[in-house]
Amino acid sequence: MPRFASIDLGSNSFLLTVASFQDGKLILEHDECRVVGIVKNLENGRIRLEALDRANKALAAFRQKISSLNLDGISVVATEGLRKPSNGLEIKSELEKTLGHAIDLISGDREAELSFLGVQEDYPDRVANKLVFDIGGASTELAVGNSSGILSKESLKIGSVLLTERFSLDQIADPIEAFEYAKSQIKNSRAANQDPASWVGVGVAGTITTLATIYLGLESYSRQKVHQLRIPTFEIKEISNLILSKSMEERRSIVGLPYNRADVLGGGLLIALALATIFRWQEIVCMDTGIRFGPIYEMARKIGAY
Repeated sequence: MPRFASIDLGSNSFLLTVASFQDGKLILEHDECRVVGIVKNLENGRIRLEALDRANKALAAFRQKISSLNLDGISVVATEGLRKPSNGLEIKSELEKTLGHAIDLISGDREAELSFLGVQEDYPDRVANKLVFDIGGASTELAVGNSSGILSKESLKIGSVLLTERFSLDQIADPIEAFEYAKSQIKNSRAANQDPASWVGVGVAGTITTLATIYLGLESYSRQKVHQLRIPTFEIKEISNLILSKSMEERRSIVGLPYNRADVLGGGLLIALALATIFRWQEIVCMDTGIRFGPIYEMARKIGAY
């Protein structure tokens, strides 16, 4: 069976996905996430050595994993986490040495495109109009489309880490100011100036999958349970308020919230709530198919495996 590996170097998390194809169907073989926080606490706009160390450890583990596999293709993409810092290209070069593979530093629009592709190929209703959103650490991507293709795509300079640091959301905080700021950023988007009445809001990446885990009260993450889960908008508000009403230590008691996401999840959920408010969604759909799945489908198509 044709087998592919896709690595997504996000602003907060690094992810490795390995999948094969049998009779044109994707079979997920390995899916791993490591919270790296490469854009956390930038020092004068530069990635800190501690963050580089965390990134190198994650990629060393990824390299060990993929080196043992017979692969037909490997994709490695980096996003706003390396676009934003002033030493991003320098860090990219260091990470390429650790991984032993070239890293493609993609644009925000390309991020949105890959997120949409990953969702579209696995969404139950391919014809439905969708707004796929990916809340990252340093940016949020929006892609609108359906089975005919992508109608619009964009990247907003707002993310869970950046919002958290701007409004000190890693401690007990009043969410109103941060929420209003998130709304103001989204209102200026191209998507907000279209007619969103019939769009389904589909969220990918760690903010939304962790939201789903907390919503279901799961002790640990289960892709089988959260993938394609529908989450009411009022639950986003309730859970974000719960997180932001607690100190970091108190957040340990929230079932389903990993401690390494406890500092930035509240900020990410305020962005999700702002999206749901502006686009008037009563609920959102959680999909565990983010950027990393897009290249897998693209590589499979090139050799006729999909």
